Amino acid sequence: LHRNAGSRVSAWGGNTRSPNFPEVDYVGWSVIFASKVCFDKVGLLDERFQIGYYEDVDFGLRAKRLGLKCFVTSPPVAHAGGRSMNTLRPRELGHARNMNLAYLKKKWGLK
Repeated sequence: LHRNAGSRVSAWGGNTRSPNFPEVDYVGWSVIFASKVCFDKVGLLDERFQIGYYEDVDFGLRAKRLGLKCFVTSPPVAHAGGRSMNTLRPRELGHARNMNLAYLKKKWGLK
């Protein structure tokens, strides 16, 4: 089961992972289901993010800023694992995660 289908983003840059929040700030990119209208309004992914982390959070926050809502449905989604993520070595993945988090915090004014 996908352990992070979506979350709310806290002011300090982390997130809350509670199934008690069906409406969330973002939906994990591996489980997103969005219409063409959504993409027309929000745009595509920000290419300044490296592969793997936080581009889904940014997309969700941009959607929310435009008045769109994100929801996590029930039951949870089964996810077999990310193939694109497996192309990176652990050190590269850690670097991408850290760089993307720093960029997300700067872009959205998170601490």
